[in-house]
Amino acid sequence: MTEAAGRKKKVSYLEYLSLPDDGKRYEVIDGEVYMTPAPTTGHQDVLGRLWDIVFHFVSDQKIGRVFFAPVDVVSPTTALRDRVEKRVLYERYGVKEYWVVDPEAKQVEVWVLERGEYPGPKVYGFEDGVPVRTIPGLAIPLKQVFG
Repeated sequence: MTEAAGRKKKVSYLEYLSLPDDGKRYEVIDGEVYMTPAPTTGHQDVLGRLWDIVFHFVSDQKIGRVFFAPVDVVSPTTALRDRVEKRVLYERYGVKEYWVVDPEAKQVEVWVLERGEYPGPKVYGFEDGVPVRTIPGLAIPLKQVFG
């Protein structure tokens, strides 16, 4: 989906639905289509552990349901999109808290919306517990996530 001069053509939802069922993974960011690599087993392990911690806390407290957006587990091929393009989009639409999980660095960047913008991330490392601002009382122990 390209146009002249290297600009990508923005696609509609209907155009997205008509993408080929060719076994490849596609992602649309601000109307632009990107082919993304399949997540590695390490990527899936990290996301699974994170899900498990959040799910059990929310279930035990009986405070709602769990949806994993926006949490991006980065890989070398998606890091720029996850850290820049998606962040700009989340900021534009008022997403209160955005996580970038980096399994290779064993760290999490947490972006919290303040007065309509993300002033910068707070970065947590392997030894840290990450407080979840949108779920009071929950802190994610990164040792458990990165195993």
